[in-house]
Amino acid sequence: MSYSGYSSREYAESSAAFASLVHLPRCSGYLLSRAIGGGPGRDLSSCYPLFSCRDWKMLGQDIAELAANWVSVVLVSDPFSGVDPRRIHAFDVCLPFNQHYVVDLSLASPSPHHRREARRSRRFVDIAQAGDKLSLADDWVRLYQSLIRNKGVTTAAAFPDECLRKQLLLSDCRAYVAYYDGEVCAMALWLIDGDVAYYHLAASATQGYKVAASYGLMDAALEDLATQGIERISLGGAPAGGRRNAAGLAYFKSGWATDHVPTYVCGKILDSSAYRRLSVRRARQRPTTDDFFPAYRRSSDRYHE
Repeated sequence: MSYSGYSSREYAESSAAFASLVHLPRCSGYLLSRAIGGGPGRDLSSCYPLFSCRDWKMLGQDIAELAANWVSVVLVSDPFSGVDPRRIHAFDVCLPFNQHYVVDLSLASPSPHHRREARRSRRFVDIAQAGDKLSLADDWVRLYQSLIRNKGVTTAAAFPDECLRKQLLLSDCRAYVAYYDGEVCAMALWLIDGDVAYYHLAASATQGYKVAASYGLMDAALEDLATQGIERISLGGAPAGGRRNAAGLAYFKSGWATDHVPTYVCGKILDSSAYRRLSVRRARQRPTTDDFFPAYRRSSDRYHE
């Protein structure tokens, strides 16, 4: 059976630049098998930005049946899964991660500030849903790689060019484009899964920032998606307080949202002796008091923001 959005094999393959795929057959989801440092060990993680599957009730059985070929498994829950991951007892940890801003399109009402910025933006830019996405691939890569450099993105969101192109061309990816004086100045990618749309990635050029193109893009996308049978929107979360650009991103998303839903980091230790060994080694190299899972990965290894 073919699935869409973050639960599809195509999306997992588009994210697996430095990892291999592991299929969870009972729930129909995918994880990435990653190398741990320079050693022979490997662990499992959900794709960026979250884990999605078709049957969450079977996820616990899939996790329980994973072999000790991997040290651990970690995933970020889908805010629209309809399941409280804290009740999936196959995990060793289930930690609050961040709030995802969501939009019920039947109730959507942007803040006064966001409405003003959207109107201002749309006086300067022309916005359209991309038809020929292939012709925009170079523009998309240019915009997003500029964002990675300028914002200092070092997490899993720092996709290489190959992944960016593949994700743009996914059949269930919709791209909205802002043009200033005929030139692409901003783009936003959305993944569609039934009646749900996920705000995936977005980036702007310098001129796009000057004319608040992100506001115009979001306004136009929400209008269009509401006419296409989409009922619920996930705008994603924002990095934890104190992280670079966190406040601005949270402000931008919250101004469109009608609610917010918690997400969780869920983890399971599969090879306890290897987990202890790696965690002790990491603690000796860089002591820490946080509860990040898995304990042997830290800061630049954060895979879910």
